[in-house]
Amino acid sequence: MTQRDLFAVVAIHRAAFPNFFLSFLGPRFLRVFYGFIAVEGIAIIALADGQLAGFVAGVLEPRQFYRRLMRRRFAQLALAITPIVLLHPSTLARVARRARQRTGADNHAPTGAELMSLAVDPRQEHRGTGRALVAAFAARVAASGERRLWLTTDAADNDRVIHFYESQGFLRSREFVTAEGRAMVELTRDAEPQS
Repeated sequence: MTQRDLFAVVAIHRAAFPNFFLSFLGPRFLRVFYGFIAVEGIAIIALADGQLAGFVAGVLEPRQFYRRLMRRRFAQLALAITPIVLLHPSTLARVARRARQRTGADNHAPTGAELMSLAVDPRQEHRGTGRALVAAFAARVAASGERRLWLTTDAADNDRVIHFYESQGFLRSREFVTAEGRAMVELTRDAEPQS
């Protein structure tokens, strides 16, 4: 993923996750967020017929990544969410809580690389794009020397997505409920598939 890909990446993100919090924060926020992952993390795109068909994004050390993001892109992120906060002031408390959770010592995230986002253009689904992106992400994680990768996704009404990840070698490691009351499932796997 390069900076030139960010508008298409954000469009696919918003189509794939229309009711998610990051989408609610807006396209400008998403461009800053994914732009930083492209520089500091693992960000891979898939093309079909010369068009962006999907992407995967994640990081090797999530807590350090979020600390660097806040330190290096705080002003850009703050400007990006200002219009949302002016319309919905409670958003600021939710953003602050998320930032504390992601950077704090009480972060209960497992060790290993975090797969943060995987999205495929709805017109490109069922063509193996998602599987190829997961494999490419896992290969990059393994090449870095990291042995494990993990992700979180919704636990409720999300069987298709959970089944997809399980078919890619992920196993459920825990379930939890966020401060907002959202039921989540955490899945982990080895970076290199077992033979």
